[in-house]
Amino acid sequence: MDLDKETEILEAAYNNQTAILCNLCVLQHLNWHFGGNFDVFQFRHVAANLLYLPPYSPDFNPIENAFTKLKALLRAKAERTIAALWETVGLVIDLFIPAECANYFKAAGYEPD
Repeated sequence: MDLDKETEILEAAYNNQTAILCNLCVLQHLNWHFGGNFDVFQFRHVAANLLYLPPYSPDFNPIENAFTKLKALLRAKAERTIAALWETVGLVIDLFIPAECANYFKAAGYEPD
């Protein structure tokens, strides 16, 4: 997102406390969230809590393993038209059986129902 736009939104929230609809602000690990124009201490005055998301790890995201398999299957088919690619997606998606998908979740540390 545009740093200037983010700063504008945060300044509006700081100057007009009614702009904050809740008492929690969730932040990603963007460089500017840790300094520069983003003053955490000023914003903390308006928002009760700042919550930083944990660093992203594909190891904990089950969809990453499924995408890896899907991309490998699509590359193997090497379709060169959009229509053929979509047809291939429809065919290879059936290769993802429910037990395999459940294993992706287990491997990422989740226990599926």
